[in-house]
Amino acid sequence: MGGEKTAETYGHQFYSEIGSKGGSRRAKQHEGTPEALGKTSLEEAGHRGGERVRRLVQAGKAYEEE
Repeated sequence: MGGEKTAETYGHQFYSEIGSKGGSRRAKQHEGTPEALGKTSLEEAGHRGGERVRRLVQAGKAYEEE
């Protein structure tokens, strides 16, 4: 209910403005990091998970061959 009242009072422009401020502040916090270069932490985590699965599959195949 509070969000509806704020939306009525301030409108779309208000939300657009505060979102932009938050985004630019967050970008400054991540300057020089992989996130700032376009690689998100989720992408990194997925890559690490994929590598682990690959190693486990290879280990399983090696075990079966023994």
